[in-house]
Amino acid sequence: MAKLDSIDSLPKEEKIEYLGTLAGMSWEPMDQEQSEVFVRAQGMLLAIPGHAEYFAEKLNNDREVLDNFRNSHPGSSGPYLSTLVTDQMYAFKTLGSLPSVETVRVLGEFLDDERGKRSSEKVYNPDNDGGEGPNAEKAARALTRLPIVPKPTTLQWDRIFENDIEGVTQAWKLWYQQVKAGNRTFRFEGDDTEYSLNGSVNRLGVAQAVAKSQPAALAAPAPPGHKSSIVFYVLPLVLLVLFVAAWKALRGKRE
Repeated sequence: MAKLDSIDSLPKEEKIEYLGTLAGMSWEPMDQEQSEVFVRAQGMLLAIPGHAEYFAEKLNNDREVLDNFRNSHPGSSGPYLSTLVTDQMYAFKTLGSLPSVETVRVLGEFLDDERGKRSSEKVYNPDNDGGEGPNAEKAARALTRLPIVPKPTTLQWDRIFENDIEGVTQAWKLWYQQVKAGNRTFRFEGDDTEYSLNGSVNRLGVAQAVAKSQPAALAAPAPPGHKSSIVFYVLPLVLLVLFVAAWKALRGKRE
């Protein structure tokens, strides 16, 4: 708590690292004191612009360093694989505890990062494994952890790796593609605000997003008991014109 009280004196990067470690506690059972620390640390971290982008940059840098080392030292990973795996574990635990537009954007972009994907034969423990795991799968798990509603999957975050990680990742990819295209909005539990990747949107924006994602043939019909304004006003005029034309034609024959 004492360090939290003086955290504003720390450099931004160090502040994010420290708060991120505290925010990541939410993945494990917490007592009342830990919960209070988590809530405070989470709020402070969410208030920092770049709180999610910081971790994205760190993971991308880890991957670049590892790949460059492997290219120059075939068959070896040096200490860099361990660095990547450790940073992945802490980064995605933190990101899965930060409900924000920035976090959704960072995790959504990672859904296409399949680098380091394992063979289907290898059994993977997401919290204690010396091997590689792609950012895509870890991002899907973190997104499932976030209080996004509604979610494109019913699996709980702690059951994903025991079930269909491929299916869950694809479900989130489709969801994020729709959000990124502006055809879908999202919100967080306990918050009625609708969000796009650009921030909060008004109700008109929500309606437009929904309309863009629906085929034209699915346009809502007029409410029962109410006539279309076109039929209500135009049809009588058409009938009147036809009546006058018929009357003139009949009168012409008589003459």
